[in-house]
Amino acid sequence: WSSDVCSSDLTAGAVPWMQALTPETDVVTAVARAKGTSASGVKIYANLAPGTVASITREAHRQGMPVWSHGMVFPARPLEVARSGVDVMSHVCGLAWEAMARAPDEYHHDQEPLFGAFTADSQVFRELFSEMRGRGTILDATLALYARADSIRREDPSRGGERCDTDFARAQIGRAHV
Repeated sequence: WSSDVCSSDLTAGAVPWMQALTPETDVVTAVARAKGTSASGVKIYANLAPGTVASITREAHRQGMPVWSHGMVFPARPLEVARSGVDVMSHVCGLAWEAMARAPDEYHHDQEPLFGAFTADSQVFRELFSEMRGRGTILDATLALYARADSIRREDPSRGGERCDTDFARAQIGRAHV
């Protein structure tokens, strides 16, 4: 590590390898800045409209970079993310938001879909996986992350990470392979 890379005066979201995009951001330049760091791809996290996810994806592909994305980007829903053309969608539990009539406009750690309100076999998920298969989109399920958080929570209910219905997640993974 060089001292300039680890400098404490760098701000997350304002450095080439971790950029916060706004409606005023020039996507061509933002992707070029990321590529200039020798990044092997672009990762989309949260708080982006569907059109912005699609714009980033198109530009990254134009510049020869693959795109990973969270399944739910807030407010962009999983089906919108899949339709944007991303190469990989991460976190199977985030796909549950596709079945919710309402979803938050912004990402917050303490929000979760109402897992009991739908099943993994719901029509919305059949449509989502059909879209992903048609585009060749990879599901990076990260099931181990959720199973570990469940285990930690069983030991100490005040701890653990993101909540997920792991039975739902396992069923979704099975559905993705159909």
